[in-house]
Amino acid sequence: MKRNYFLKKMGIAAALIAVRPDRGLGGPLQQLLGASGDLADEGGRVDLNEGIIDLHCHPSLKIYLLNKEMWKHHHPGPGPNMIHMQVDLEQLQSGCVKGFMATHYLVEASIEQEWDTLKRFWRLLTWLLHGISRKIENEDESNVRQIGKMIDLLECQIRECNERQKSVEFVVARSYSEFEDAIRDGKLPLAHAIEGAHALGRNRPISKKRIQVREEALRAAQAAGGAPVIPRYRMTPDDDPNDPDKYLKHLEELHRRGVCMMTLSHFFRNDIAYPIDGISVDGKKAPGMAWEYTPDKDHGLTEVGVAVVKRMLEIGMVVDLNHTTPGVRRDVFALNRQSNAERVRAGKPPRPLVFTHTGAQVIYDYYDQDRYPFYKYYCVSDEEIAAIEECNGVIGVLAENFWLTGADTHLAKDFPPAQFRDGIAYVIETMKYINSRTNGKHFDHVAIGTDFDGLADAPRDLYIHSQLRDLFTAMRADPDIPEEAIVKICSTNALRVLKAGWGNPTATAG
Repeated sequence: MKRNYFLKKMGIAAALIAVRPDRGLGGPLQQLLGASGDLADEGGRVDLNEGIIDLHCHPSLKIYLLNKEMWKHHHPGPGPNMIHMQVDLEQLQSGCVKGFMATHYLVEASIEQEWDTLKRFWRLLTWLLHGISRKIENEDESNVRQIGKMIDLLECQIRECNERQKSVEFVVARSYSEFEDAIRDGKLPLAHAIEGAHALGRNRPISKKRIQVREEALRAAQAAGGAPVIPRYRMTPDDDPNDPDKYLKHLEELHRRGVCMMTLSHFFRNDIAYPIDGISVDGKKAPGMAWEYTPDKDHGLTEVGVAVVKRMLEIGMVVDLNHTTPGVRRDVFALNRQSNAERVRAGKPPRPLVFTHTGAQVIYDYYDQDRYPFYKYYCVSDEEIAAIEECNGVIGVLAENFWLTGADTHLAKDFPPAQFRDGIAYVIETMKYINSRTNGKHFDHVAIGTDFDGLADAPRDLYIHSQLRDLFTAMRADPDIPEEAIVKICSTNALRVLKAGWGNPTATAG
């Protein structure tokens, strides 16, 4: 630990102790000094050097959109953190993370259509944020190049972080073996992941502006007896929305870059899959978003989506079911059962599936009391928990109260806000419930996906990685979570899924 870093943390810890003497030395020092194992873990029980594998966080989102730099000091706090970064060098030095999925999300063009209030200020927002509109998806096959730029920017900043300090060495892992080797060597690996299969491109635009451009071009081409020339969108009358070739080509391109996992959908529909509601009630108010999911929109995979999922299972890119409709999930579970049966017959290990950052529908219903009933489909059902256990997959629990309980501090009319300022208790309750619905009941299918920097409304006790120490402490204090289960939840379950699902292992993953 560098001298200046140590002195800085000691000063902050002393200030915290002065303000909150009831917490003593344990809380501030555990939270603030725990970089790279410089302090022994409390009681010598669970070694915090084991750390966690964060299945889902977004360091590249603000780097790409807002030109943020990971090595600079940021000031995140509870809430959505629209500007301040949560995943930066300082936080990743905290000693709580030993590997993470760096999830790249290309903002969908539907914000032009769906966010009624925001679009009134779009020109001003673009000016203030240095042309942010040019960083929204292009809605054509060049989406994959935009994702490639996000990956490039993150990797460039990772190299810069390594050059600026020596307390932690980041490794961009291109395979599971590289990820595992980095952990063994005391380095901090990250693996690229994608949120939303619109990253593979679109044939069917979704924003009103681009739909209009396409229709006008098609009409003009039909009248002229030729094909339209649309340099930006590159759409022709001969485009076949059910032709998977270009999507599979882009999928394999991303896989070669080291992408280990992809969420099939995000906030809006794409050419592969359909979404449930992924923006909370209060999250929709400021931008004036109108779209909402209802059960009559329970669509399954598209024809292209079936081809994409099959290829993901074949080449070894983990399928993340977060944000997808129940119909899409049923289709993917069925495809995976069929694929795994064939893989076992061929002597290959089966593939796991994941939900990287979610809650449980039963827990959501318990707290929400049917106030926002259709939002619960963001969470896993009991049947889906069983299906995840069947394929030896994992469910990452996120740090956002609305998706765990259907309530947060912004919904004061319906709930007492103070009840939902903290979130660790709800995270643990959700973990325990998911485990209770498995046959094994050994916490083999529970993990952590923070969704930090995903513009998620994080609670005040779990909005940065260093606070994961408090989650460790709370898990230890819970009599229903055995000591050995903590390491499973924090790391070994996630590593098992990566080993079996990323690339082409030759032996069954343990």
